[in-house]
Amino acid sequence: MPSVPQIRRILFNDEEIGMGFNSETGQAIGSALEGFTIQENVVAGGGEARSSITILSSHEELMDNLGMGFEAQGRYGFFSASAKAKFSERTNFNSTSTFLLAQVVVENPLKRGKGFKVTPDARALLDTDRVEEFKRAFGDSFIRGLQTGGEFYTVIRITSVSTSTQSELAATLQAEFNGLVAAGSFKAEFAKTKQSASTSSEFTATMFQNAGTGAELSPIASIEDAHERFKRFPEFVKTSPTAYEAEVATYDTLPLPLPTPEEREDFLLALADAREKKHRYLQIRNDLQFALQNPAFFQDLPPSQTINDSIALYTKLINGAVAHAIKLSRGQITPPQLFDPGALTPPISEPSPIALTRVQVAPVGPVSRGPFLHQLFDVPESFQATVKLTVRFPVPSRTDQYFVAAGIARFINKSPGGIAGGIGKCIAGPHGGGGVQTVGYVDYLTWSDNVTLYPWYQSYSADSIHLRITVENRKLTTCEYSNDGQTWMSMQTAADMMFVEPGTMQLALFAWSEPGKSYAVTFSSPEITSRTPPQG
Repeated sequence: MPSVPQIRRILFNDEEIGMGFNSETGQAIGSALEGFTIQENVVAGGGEARSSITILSSHEELMDNLGMGFEAQGRYGFFSASAKAKFSERTNFNSTSTFLLAQVVVENPLKRGKGFKVTPDARALLDTDRVEEFKRAFGDSFIRGLQTGGEFYTVIRITSVSTSTQSELAATLQAEFNGLVAAGSFKAEFAKTKQSASTSSEFTATMFQNAGTGAELSPIASIEDAHERFKRFPEFVKTSPTAYEAEVATYDTLPLPLPTPEEREDFLLALADAREKKHRYLQIRNDLQFALQNPAFFQDLPPSQTINDSIALYTKLINGAVAHAIKLSRGQITPPQLFDPGALTPPISEPSPIALTRVQVAPVGPVSRGPFLHQLFDVPESFQATVKLTVRFPVPSRTDQYFVAAGIARFINKSPGGIAGGIGKCIAGPHGGGGVQTVGYVDYLTWSDNVTLYPWYQSYSADSIHLRITVENRKLTTCEYSNDGQTWMSMQTAADMMFVEPGTMQLALFAWSEPGKSYAVTFSSPEITSRTPPQG
């Protein structure tokens, strides 16, 4: 069971050495001590600096690195309004992005009180066994020392369409802060990601600083600023230190006849439970908000209203857990109880989980046989769909007789396989044009060996191409392509694709090759919009 340690560090909140401290409320109250002196450690007169750049894996790890973990602080709820707690919430930690924490902590010698004596008023309460009155007036602990120096933290969030690019950017930034690669390496690598939609990335930086004056406290505006502040922070602390932690000791470190309450273990257990649930609800809500604001990173998301409804419920759960923890810390729930959303007024049930599936890219070949439907999407009866395709075909020799293709199509599930109509890119051996890459109309695409992907009309050798199809009342009406996604060129479609086909209609992203022929293909997340077909 958790218990309050005899000596612990807490976030500084304007406490003074000698003040009493209530571990159930987290407040510094009246002083039962007097006659003491304050001095720094004369044996260890120098300062100590610690720095690190850490890739975080959870919100709990962030809190631990900030010195606000449950084990370090005893009760995080006491400091929910502190500047450092607000900083942790501004990071918007979520499971999709990669988060890096760069931190520098400078410790000066601890200022500590010596020779504590009990005041006459406090002694009178103890002498008459009025322990509860003593605790209300002076708490169960006291402020024994203050840690001066300073703290600097910056949290950098990196998100990329490509998870591998995201990891590489994080590793480069970590190496740059550690001095393992040249300054500016991250900036150069980040610029490269903007050259391709499949690696498009973004980052944000949030800082917290406790020490320094004037311009030394200015906000950081770039990775370069964060790196410079990271290196120079000990200089700021040397000229302008501040108190950032208080050392708290229980009264049993002094010769006082104070009992240890048995209820304390249950209290700490209940508060730890409320805190864990609050953090879990907060991270789930952050995940949903990120998905709602950045749908390009995900596939098969439910409607926005469904996500918003879950966000609203998780916000209520967060507020309920916070209120429960505050009542516990104020002693208003006796005996202590675990947080139960069903006991709220009105009762709340946690929403059903929403799966957040990252956008996947098609695998690299070889494809052994038949067509490969990379992904299917539900569509209305009339729609327009646009996708960016990047495909790297092998170069056929003059004797090769094979076929490789990829594209977008209207797919109708029809026995024995399926039927499609759309547009794509292909490459063929000498019998199909001497290895020239072309773009053209996709006729049939089935699960059988009878695959027809022609006629192909136009030569098109660039790796990337924008493709668009329009379907009205289940009929494929236009197939278009573009090199920039702005100016579109139309392809003639086969007459048989104009008919309405029975079966379930879906949008298909496909890639196909003859046996043993490899290729690499990447699709962007398709943009699908409903259409109102013309009347008459």
